[in-house]
Amino acid sequence: MKHTKGPWKVEFDQKLEEYSVNGPSETVEARYDKKADAALIAAAPEMLEALEYLLSRCDRIVHYNGDKDPRKLAKAVIAKAKGGAE
Repeated sequence: MKHTKGPWKVEFDQKLEEYSVNGPSETVEARYDKKADAALIAAAPEMLEALEYLLSRCDRIVHYNGDKDPRKLAKAVIAKAKGGAE
């Protein structure tokens, strides 16, 4: 599954009184009532890219003392973002 490449931006439509998230081609990707929701979605492409980069660099993590292995969590979130298993 391919997503619309970033950067995405948040814009407020005064007529509709809602926020929209627009991709590079200026098409509306989504509409939201809350600016915080729109900002989070707009940051998604960069967050996915950053998470993939960090995961590629953390192969040196051998042990993690806790309930959850951050590598497994990162891989699961990346797969979900790309339309894979949740």
